Order: sequence, then C-alpha cells, then structure tokens
Amino acid sequence: MNDPTAPLVRTERKPRMQNARRCPARDAGERDVTQIPLTAREIQILRLIMQGHLNKEIASELTITERTVWFHCGNLFAKLGVERRTQAAMRGYDMGFHLTTELL
Repeated sequence: MNDPTAPLVRTERKPRMQNARRCPARDAGERDVTQIPLTAREIQILRLIMQGHLNKEIASELTITERTVWFHCGNLFAKLGVERRTQAAMRGYDMGFHLTTELL
C-alpha cells in the first residue's frame, strides 16, 4: 500500500531537454545534407516545394507534366532521405536553398 508519510508530489524532475522530442521534419534522414548532389531540376523543384507549390503548380511553372514532377520529387525525397514534402522543405532550408536564387 501507499506510505502515508511519502510526499504527495514527486520532487525529482528530469532536465527538460532530455524529454524533448526530436523534430520529425529535420530528423527524418541521417545523411549529411550538405554533401548530397542534386540536379539543377531537383533544385528548382525543391525551391518551389519550399515556397508551398503543389505538383500541378510546379508542372505549370516549369512547363513539364505532373508525372514528371512526381518522378523528380521521388528522386529528390530519396536523395534527401525524407518521406514528405514538409521534410524536404526543411532539408532545403538546412541546405541553404532559401538564401540564394542561383543554381548550386
């Protein structure tokens, strides 16, 4: 049974950072994002994804089909080690693609 002399409130606490969850958008892949070779088209598509464009809008902007955008996104996600567009956008920010407009 419970000890009546024991404190009612637990006084020991773990440091807050120990309990913090990792951000799934940034932690989806374990690769060094600065060393991933992307094609010029993948960089264009990544930048448009970072701006919030849908595949249909990307296709219209780049004058390619939606199927081609889908294909490039699949390759891009595989190279970045991500599963979702949001994760890809976060990787793009980590790689610095929001800082420049020229192709790297």
